[in-house]
Amino acid sequence: MNNEDFYSADFTNSLPPALKNDPDMMALAQTISAQLQTTAAEIRKNIIYARIDELDEATLDVLAYDLHVDWYDYSYPIEVKRRTIRDSIQVHRRLGTKYAVVPRNESGRVVRVRRRPV
Repeated sequence: MNNEDFYSADFTNSLPPALKNDPDMMALAQTISAQLQTTAAEIRKNIIYARIDELDEATLDVLAYDLHVDWYDYSYPIEVKRRTIRDSIQVHRRLGTKYAVVPRNESGRVVRVRRRPV
C-alpha cells in the first residue's frame, strides 16, 4: 500500500511472509481484499451534500424532502434545485431571525424591496 491509491490497493501485500506462503491464508486475504476494495468504492456514494453538483434530479428531490425545504418546487430547473437546497442549510440555521425572511441576492447582500405606489 505504499504509493497505491487506497481504493485500488492490494491488501495482500501487507501480509507477513509466513502467511504469504500459506495458500489458504492467501485465498482468504485475496477474498477480504476484494471485498474491502468494493466497500471502499462505495464510500463516495455516502457523501451526498458535498456532491450536490453531481447528483441527479430524482436524488435532489428526495434530498429536499428529507431536509424539509418547504419552499422547494419539483418543477424548478436542476440548477435552481441545487441552489435552493444549498441555501436551505443557511435558512434553517437562522430560522426565526430576520435573515430567514429578508430577501438576499446571490452574494448574500440584502435586497431592498420597494413597494409600488398605489
